[in-house]
Amino acid sequence: MLNECMSIFENYAGGNVDKLILDNYIPANGFYLILEETETGFQKKEQHEIILDKKTRELNITFAERVYISRLDYHSSLVDMNKPVDSKKIIQSNNYLSFWIKQESLSNGKLNHEIIDGYYEILADPYMKYSKGRNKELYQMVEDEIGPVNQQKLMKVKQWVKENIFQLNELSGKDYLKIFFLCDGVSIEQEGKRYLVPNLFNKNDYNIRVDGDIYGLPNENMGLNSKKPYLENKNRKYTVPMLLRTSDSMKRKKFFDYLWGLACKGYYNVYFDSRGKVVPLEPKAAPREDLTGYFLRIRKDKNEAAILDMDTVNFYQPKLKTPFLFDNILNLDTKKLEGHRYGNNSYLYDICDIVNTEIFSNFLLGNFYNEPSDISCNNDGVIKENILLARNRLFNWFFKGCTNDLAELMEKVSVNLIQNTISNGYMEKVQHQFNAYISVLEYLKGGKVKMAYIMEEVRGSIRDKINQRSHVQAESDEEYYYAAGQLIRYFISLNKSKNKIHSLFNPFLTIKKDELLKLRLEDLFKKYNYGIDVTSPRFNNIYTMITHYVPKGSINHTFLIAGYISNNLIYEKKEENDNE
Repeated sequence: MLNECMSIFENYAGGNVDKLILDNYIPANGFYLILEETETGFQKKEQHEIILDKKTRELNITFAERVYISRLDYHSSLVDMNKPVDSKKIIQSNNYLSFWIKQESLSNGKLNHEIIDGYYEILADPYMKYSKGRNKELYQMVEDEIGPVNQQKLMKVKQWVKENIFQLNELSGKDYLKIFFLCDGVSIEQEGKRYLVPNLFNKNDYNIRVDGDIYGLPNENMGLNSKKPYLENKNRKYTVPMLLRTSDSMKRKKFFDYLWGLACKGYYNVYFDSRGKVVPLEPKAAPREDLTGYFLRIRKDKNEAAILDMDTVNFYQPKLKTPFLFDNILNLDTKKLEGHRYGNNSYLYDICDIVNTEIFSNFLLGNFYNEPSDISCNNDGVIKENILLARNRLFNWFFKGCTNDLAELMEKVSVNLIQNTISNGYMEKVQHQFNAYISVLEYLKGGKVKMAYIMEEVRGSIRDKINQRSHVQAESDEEYYYAAGQLIRYFISLNKSKNKIHSLFNPFLTIKKDELLKLRLEDLFKKYNYGIDVTSPRFNNIYTMITHYVPKGSINHTFLIAGYISNNLIYEKKEENDNE
């Protein structure tokens, strides 16, 4: 699958992979000094204090400046910090036309003339570093292509560094100081390649030569060593998990360099469309266009892009075949609907937004790939538990278009979260949460009968019955459980505490048998009957409806919750009732 993504990437680049990489490259924060060669030494051409805005992911330099600096920076960077030129890792560039250090190294004593001499000594004679066997073989290959090191240019650069670097001691902190030297007759690309080829593979001890080509273990997202024997392929004599020829490994590195640039810009969801394009998106942004091909979820991991998830995408379509109706199931007042997305919604990302905002209280989208210990949800254990329970399948729905068997999952997590919201006393919030839950459930089940109509009929029937003077009875399970929810809310409202404890409703959500429901209602009646007017027809009628009805099916928690969180009919004003 990765090979298919790489192929799409190369076609998308149109033969200019480096340009695509540099267009998305983000240089690290720091002070950048660019010097150009003169007859007597070097003079300053330009300098920049580069800062990345963490919110906007924008640099404080122009696009042209970024592209120019990115080229110098990209070809001077280490493959990773375990493969430095300077064994002390104080100097972090890879060739003599660049010199990188942390600014604090100028003042804390870590950078000294001995380290500088050692850095340029290796660059002047790379065979000191690549002296044996397979390391030497790779370096010899690149030197045969680009020629030996230009000793005159190297010594000229070294002289400037030794004479001037400590004059920059006003710089401090953990940001970088990066100096680049522009010299006639040599290029930073070729000097960067002098470092890159011998360090391209994970470990050159694994390299083999086949028919004149060198094959090795690629370095990207790979850490094969004595501590990770599980990565080995034990099914064959040569247990290295995979081998690529040098040219293919170079293509793989450039692909991961491109992903690294995307990750640095905050694009963690990357779609490789088989029709020849790459669509990178921010973590919370679902696609806005039809896609078919492959999906990668990446993250910025030290100095490379780590792939967290990889999957096929079979014709993702953001436009819904049937619009999603976020329905006002509970018939809330129009003013309460402001700021919410009630009504018809035409795109999958609309459903994503509603599920995240209404059902998961804005905590789902930011936690799809967080480690359990890093999930951010205001330390609410119930929200965290249900994010972990649902996030994989919801991500597959919203970002890959897979809707298989979601109804049962949505019902379970929604009821859990509604119960939690009630326990925390957010009674207006739970009304929108319930509306979203039922709307999503209806959409997933493809039901033609809208719950809003059923709920309105049930509520109207109960209203009519409890305002009568004659004997009344429930006519359906839906009426019965809605009325039970209303009665529970009425009992809790009689509590003399300043703050009503809605967690008293929680035990009713775990009830499995109707007999227990009636017993708990009886307990509440005994507890709060001191505050009930014996002549109240509404209370007497609703309690009669419940005590005399035997439900035909299992407990209907949906209507029980709906009755509890809806405006209470026992308290409804007479003129309001007449108007309705």
